[in-house]
Parts: sequence; C-alpha cells; structure tokens
Amino acid sequence: MSGLEPPGQLWRLDRFRARNPNVVIERDADCGFWQAWIPASNGGTVLTRYVLQDLLDELELHEPDAPELGRIA
Repeated sequence: MSGLEPPGQLWRLDRFRARNPNVVIERDADCGFWQAWIPASNGGTVLTRYVLQDLLDELELHEPDAPELGRIA
C-alpha cells in the first residue's frame, strides 16, 4: 500500500463527510488503515478497511437513507 489515495476517493470522502457529519472517519498514521465510527444508541459501530474505497463502499450502504441502516455487523 502506497498510502496515497486517488483524488476521486478523497473527493468522495469529502462528500460523504458533508452528508454524514456525525460519522468519524480517520486514517491510522502508523498502520495506514482507514477507520470509521458510526454513532448509534448502543454506542456505535467501528468499520476498518485498508483501502479508502472499500471503507466508503461499505459506509454508503449504511447511510441514513439506505434501508440497511443500523444493521452493520
């Protein structure tokens, strides 16, 4: 993994953050993986992926307008 994300994925990340300001998305500086915390009444869900595109693909399945919201395992 090079650590450099394609500009299209960074743009996609910005759009996701604008639509979902409560979801925290960060990159671990030491290991290089991407992690998202989705707050919920039970404390929330953490998703971890090594590639930003994979994390965004998963997150977009669970946006508030998506029928699967709250069903992340």
